[in-house]
Amino acid sequence: MFQANKSRFFVPKQSFLICLISLVLIAGNVLADGNTFKISGRVLTEDGLPAPNGTVVRLENQQGALVAQRPVDTDGGFVFDSLAKGTYHLTASAKGFNPAEKDIDQRYWISDVFVRLTLTQGQIRIRETKPGMVLQADNIIPKTAKKTYEKGKKAYKSGDLPRAEEYYEQAVKEHACYPEAQVELSIVAGMRHEYEKTESALRTIVSCAPNYLPAYFRLAYLLNAEKRYHESVDVLNQALGRAPESWELHHELAVAQAGLGNYLAAEKEYREILSLTKDPPPRIHAELANVFLEQDKYSDAYQEMQAYLKAAPKGDLAPAVRKSMQEMKSAGVIGKDPE
Repeated sequence: MFQANKSRFFVPKQSFLICLISLVLIAGNVLADGNTFKISGRVLTEDGLPAPNGTVVRLENQQGALVAQRPVDTDGGFVFDSLAKGTYHLTASAKGFNPAEKDIDQRYWISDVFVRLTLTQGQIRIRETKPGMVLQADNIIPKTAKKTYEKGKKAYKSGDLPRAEEYYEQAVKEHACYPEAQVELSIVAGMRHEYEKTESALRTIVSCAPNYLPAYFRLAYLLNAEKRYHESVDVLNQALGRAPESWELHHELAVAQAGLGNYLAAEKEYREILSLTKDPPPRIHAELANVFLEQDKYSDAYQEMQAYLKAAPKGDLAPAVRKSMQEMKSAGVIGKDPE
């Protein structure tokens, strides 16, 4: 009888702690370079078709300097690999279309990123910021704290992390509810493997700026990496109460529920992800396949494996997925799900 165990098929989730400490996937897969990641994605038009010929994706660093530039393939796909941790800006452009842009922040942890860029036609549109993605200014923050915070930013840009952390800590000591400083402190502390300090800063942000969604996501990511799934569920339920349409939050909740062994609840979250985004990262299908296997839902698992291979035929999980599908066929379990 085919068993849904991790020795046969397991989709590794990149862990916050593992990425920062050893940069090794939970299942034992080593990243191509111990300190790098890749950005892949697709460029589509508003009607969902692949970007037209001649579409180019430009990748810039935090200072606005060009890192690399790629034409998209026939399916609108692109890949930038061997990237060092940091902040990047993507711009997709094509003749007759307005540019599509996306910011990528990989200062906090290192994991491969999949993005979807949509080209629009017509007049240039002013980009609107989604609610909960920007911290609101606090007019009561002391000027001295603001000056100290700016010193921290300069130290960070120069690469002096210990000095930057010192300034950020001084800024939040003067004014604990200084969200911007707490955000930067959490990032620098994470980069220096000071996870208790990272967690403390993130929890302060959630308390001081409850509408700032990235803090919830980062905190849940850290808690999941530490296998503190019950705490993660509590944090994510708070966040989803404010942003039920965020598939990224649903993903962390799915991971937490699976970690607790609540596979039916995890399945629900993965299904919600698929309903919220038309083009999810391929890994979502593979992770959902795992959840189905844990419930002996072999036919559903097989379908999700097929979906993964369709979306990423040369993906990093493709060999393991193909092997598992073959084993399921050999075992004759397809169509023999429990009632």
